[in-house]
Amino acid sequence: VPPMQDYSSAAVAFFTSIRVPSALVAGSQLGSLFSLVRLLNASNNTSGDDNKKRHQSQNTTRDWLIRLYHLFSLTALVLSINAIVTATAAATKLLMGSHDGVAESAYQFINRELRYEFILTRWSFLTSLLSFLAGITIRALLEFNLLDEKRRKAAVVVASSMAGLFCHLLSFVNSTLISAPNLFVMTLQVVKLMVANAFGSPRRPLEMASLVCFAYSFYRAIPLLSTIGGTISTSPDLMASDERVSTCRETKDVDDTRSVLEAEERNAVGDEVAIEAEQAAAEENAL
Repeated sequence: VPPMQDYSSAAVAFFTSIRVPSALVAGSQLGSLFSLVRLLNASNNTSGDDNKKRHQSQNTTRDWLIRLYHLFSLTALVLSINAIVTATAAATKLLMGSHDGVAESAYQFINRELRYEFILTRWSFLTSLLSFLAGITIRALLEFNLLDEKRRKAAVVVASSMAGLFCHLLSFVNSTLISAPNLFVMTLQVVKLMVANAFGSPRRPLEMASLVCFAYSFYRAIPLLSTIGGTISTSPDLMASDERVSTCRETKDVDDTRSVLEAEERNAVGDEVAIEAEQAAAEENAL
């Protein structure tokens, strides 16, 4: 049996140390959240029948990946900030000295006295880190134009390397989660803890509001992954509707051009008539 001792300082060190990598992730994702917007606009503004048919599949995949990249960036930013704030608050509570720091291990002490802060901080940091890696992979594919058919081999190398790292880290993380068998189960634990913290005694209205906002954002984020440019890319009817709209726009452009040419022709005829009238008036004055 391990000796009983005070692990308060170890707990403070844990919560303090986890803030540094979380801050690095938050800082990098703050800039990444506003990137690749011009690439998305450029792919949405593709015009011309031949060009659209040639690049339609590639643009659809690019748009979907850009939206997924922004989703991963937002997830990493929100969760890393949550880890920083929660860890800071937990360290402050420990500094008050109101907890019994005597336990067999630091893990037992933190899990007993600060279970909510401990699980939420670990889950937020690990999930933000995995989201950060997924976002890096997608950005590499987009920035180096690896979706092009000529660069598919390089795309396979990048995707395979990052997928191997992702699976390795996820497997290792799952093996170290003592409170849960894997990260998915830990996610369910976090949801239960947040619900209990919001509706427990005393009730916390702001925590209730945060749960509602998170649930609504998750509900609204799912359709975004299947929409490109405001339409559902997997729906043949809506794709046909887009083609009809594009055809109507092109027809309108032709009509506008025709109207401009006709107006110029009328102006030219009017100028000729005016010149002939001036010449006739000059001849009459000469006579």
